[in-house]
Amino acid sequence: MTLKETQAATWRIIVGIAYGTVDRPLPHELTDAETRSLDRKLSAIRLAATLGLNRSDIEGLGQSGLLSYVAKARSKAAEPRKRLTWMVSASLADAIQSDNPSPDAEEPLVTRFYRLGLRTSDDMWTFIHSWFALEPDEVLQHHMAEFVPKRFKKVGAKR
Repeated sequence: MTLKETQAATWRIIVGIAYGTVDRPLPHELTDAETRSLDRKLSAIRLAATLGLNRSDIEGLGQSGLLSYVAKARSKAAEPRKRLTWMVSASLADAIQSDNPSPDAEEPLVTRFYRLGLRTSDDMWTFIHSWFALEPDEVLQHHMAEFVPKRFKKVGAKR
């Protein structure tokens, strides 16, 4: 196998990891630099999926091509801003972002996002959107089953 073929095969494995279709143990413990590199690649794959690329497009671009595509897409993202607002219960708001959590409360979600490298609301929504873009409805429905009232459990059910 040539170097180019090996790199293409490795890229297909990374894309498979992003899509959740590859469950392969890593050959060794990753260093911090390797972990950050893999995280950047997985994030780029997810963002590309939200931008409309399918899996074969992502694999075809290769690692360098995809990272370049994502960098260009991010640089062109200077679009008008739009405010999104929702009313949520006070307990949910505290779980997401709390200025004064109680000692027995779980860590606020916004703190976890920040620790994971999601610094802006655009980062957070891009992350959430990327997971929804990659997963088929059946998988999302399975994950949501314990949180969603019975009347909403069918995909596409009317409210």
